[in-house]
Amino acid sequence: MCLPIVGTVGPRWRCGGLDILERVVQDSRYLEQTVQDGAEVRNINGAAMPGINRQITAEYDKHILTRQPDFDERKTRADFRKVIPNLRTVVIHCFDPRVTSGIPYAVAETLPGQEYPGEIFGFVDDYGNESLGSSTTIFPIVNAGGRASGSSQRSISVACHLFDIDNVAVVHHTDCGGTHFTPEGFYDTFKEEFGQDISALWDDDDIALESFETSLHRDVRNIRYSPGTPRHVNVYGYLYDIGTGALHLVDESPGDPTAPRGQAWR
Repeated sequence: MCLPIVGTVGPRWRCGGLDILERVVQDSRYLEQTVQDGAEVRNINGAAMPGINRQITAEYDKHILTRQPDFDERKTRADFRKVIPNLRTVVIHCFDPRVTSGIPYAVAETLPGQEYPGEIFGFVDDYGNESLGSSTTIFPIVNAGGRASGSSQRSISVACHLFDIDNVAVVHHTDCGGTHFTPEGFYDTFKEEFGQDISALWDDDDIALESFETSLHRDVRNIRYSPGTPRHVNVYGYLYDIGTGALHLVDESPGDPTAPRGQAWR
């Protein structure tokens, strides 16, 4: 059984006597050390981990920029913007395959100055390396129900760190799977079928969709008032009609045009 850990920053749980985050950290450190030692790779339970080609991953690791001796984080951050120079809008939407292609296009048609999916182009960076870039202005974040909680907010913050983001649009859609169950039914059935209690993992209001107006209002407010969302960013809540492809504005929270935007590194 997994239980929440009180007094921690962010969601943390203890399962079987071990903090999940501690377990992940131990697993990653163990894997890193065994790779360095050239020993057989086993997970924290002692089971062999087949299929890990250490030679391939080690070769790729050599090219990770943060591992380079001359790594300059501010310059690297500025250089990376050249890869997707026009990225302006984060779009959060459901992983339903019926809408994954339609929603970003609909947002691109609704908000001014947007391009999706854009064109892939080649360029030579400051070090003479051939690289690939994209002209898209839209960065999709896909998850169950298109909700703005959890990892979505982390992605928003990272996008704002790496790119010049102006807008965040959270989009829910008609006939979403999230309208087909309740949080209670989800928890009960998961425990019944898989033998695991997940009732403490998430807030009930972030699980299912009982009202599009309520869910979009909640998500827009969560994004707006999160310290991980810069104050200049505009936040929109849309409902996408899966039958017609129409995009309806349900809620919005304009950004503060006078808020800081980090001009120092731009």
